[in-house]
Amino acid sequence: MTLLRPAIIDLAAVTGALVLVLAAPTPTQAHWADLAVAEIIVGDADARITLTFPTGLAGQADDNRDGQLSPDEVRSHRAELEATLGGRILLTDGAEAGTLTVESTATLPSNLNSAPGTHSTLLLIYRWPRSVQRLEISYGLFLPGVFTASCLATILQGGRVRTVVFTPASREFSFATGSPWSRTWRFLSDRLMLLVSLLTLAGGIIYLAAASRRAKLGRLSASFARHDGSWLG
Repeated sequence: MTLLRPAIIDLAAVTGALVLVLAAPTPTQAHWADLAVAEIIVGDADARITLTFPTGLAGQADDNRDGQLSPDEVRSHRAELEATLGGRILLTDGAEAGTLTVESTATLPSNLNSAPGTHSTLLLIYRWPRSVQRLEISYGLFLPGVFTASCLATILQGGRVRTVVFTPASREFSFATGSPWSRTWRFLSDRLMLLVSLLTLAGGIIYLAAASRRAKLGRLSASFARHDGSWLG
């Protein structure tokens, strides 16, 4: 009987834990009023965010006040939405912010099965003029004064999946996007361009110094020639 007790205790603990996990509300069931869900797909020179968020955060575009943004409302208020969302969800490559375009979409984030009528889903596309080697995300699309607000984000990049939870107290996340070889090549390219610039500058200085020296020698030669002429005369 003594030998069986640990096994019985372990089984009871596992069973209890399983019941708690199954009974616990998932992120998509709890706190919908202040919850957003995002799927971020990172490309070579762009990032696409499928974002499901409380419509009240962009309520100025909800013309018919039905709690969801329709494709027509998104088209009519595209500039306002890009200004609002771009100011609160900032993606940079470490130096330059991506150019944002907002589009309507019927596709939910892959980590979300359904959304309530209080939420809208939009596609946010950030673009850069060159390959992005490092992505910095600053997420601040939260209901004012709601400390329980959060955004559950799944980031897909180069076959890797990351999960991040943004909250009013934790708004920043960054990571390297390029391969180690591409980052090394970019580092070497930048240093090579700097070296070429320095050599070009040095060459220009040497040329000017040589030209100045030739000019001085020319003036000295002309001066000697005048003196020689005067002496001979």
